[in-house]
Amino acid sequence: MKIVSFMCVYNDHEYLDQAIESFKNYPDILYIIEGSWQSSQKFDAASRSNELVYDIINKHVDNKKVFLIQANEPREKDQRNIGLELAKQHDADWCHMLDADEVYTPKTLDLIKRWLNRAPDGILGYKLLSFNFINSFKKWYDGKYMRIYKVTPKCHFYMDNDVAWPDKEGIISAIPGPRSFYHYNYVRKNVDSFWLKMKYQNDQDPTMWKRFIESGQYKEENGIYTIPDSCQIYKYTGKHPKIMKNHPYFQNDVFGDGEIEYE
Repeated sequence: MKIVSFMCVYNDHEYLDQAIESFKNYPDILYIIEGSWQSSQKFDAASRSNELVYDIINKHVDNKKVFLIQANEPREKDQRNIGLELAKQHDADWCHMLDADEVYTPKTLDLIKRWLNRAPDGILGYKLLSFNFINSFKKWYDGKYMRIYKVTPKCHFYMDNDVAWPDKEGIISAIPGPRSFYHYNYVRKNVDSFWLKMKYQNDQDPTMWKRFIESGQYKEENGIYTIPDSCQIYKYTGKHPKIMKNHPYFQNDVFGDGEIEYE
């Protein structure tokens, strides 16, 4: 079984080092696909990420297992299709996508790999459960995301997270057991990335701004985020990945969480 993974990143450095480090020994090959989408450049996004991002990328790229690809495709799905096409070139069985703010533990990656090894033929992809943290490392809401895709000659992203398989029939499933990753998507100081994403999504769906931003369902004020009430927020009483122990946000208690436990 071969797993080829990819991460798309643009000016998102806050958890990038830990995301790559926690993940890079799991797949056979990891591609870091860096660059803004052409559709976001109308909002003054530069084509390449800043120096903070490249300092981290250069730390991990070895051109043996971890590779850098620079790209500026029209939209997010097109950027992700680069990763899927690379997986095809390597005759991969599975393509595992991750974001720059997602951190895995060795235990969950081992579970995922064992699950993929015995996956039945009719499975086209897997959703993974996650802890999504918001405004605190002790507050989270439920996440369930498509992250793993069966590689076939004609598979392709037709939306930002969704893949079509014209050449294979099957179903999407979910990997059971403990939550697979820690998603630090709303515990951040880089508010520019949030607003760039909102503008991009509104460009795809011009009704989005009125429905979600003007209505106050999604909001950012002074680095504090609001999400829809339908996303129930829970108190987190578990442990964070050991790799996060030296992250400056944890070390300096940036979000006022007090003592944090680690696996």
